[in-house]
Amino acid sequence: MLDMRADELKERRARLGLNQRALAAVFGVHYMTVSKWERGEHRIPEMVGLALDTLERWRAATVAPAPGAAAEPDAARRETDPSRPPPDHPPDHPS
Repeated sequence: MLDMRADELKERRARLGLNQRALAAVFGVHYMTVSKWERGEHRIPEMVGLALDTLERWRAATVAPAPGAAAEPDAARRETDPSRPPPDHPPDHPS
């Protein structure tokens, strides 16, 4: 897999509607790390590209349902709260 370019990371982050601090929280890094990735000061780890692929697929699936598909009741809430997992996502802790 090719290394992600700094401008590509910035563009993908913007398409997801995330600022640097939000993306940093997703990856568990300091927001300045994201800033340095976007300025080309640090190599962007391969897992960042893979995780962005996953986020983009999840976002596409939750924001734009297939034509004719019934809208999910929690979909609108997830649009405004990206930290809310999809309904089929396992809970973080056992009940």
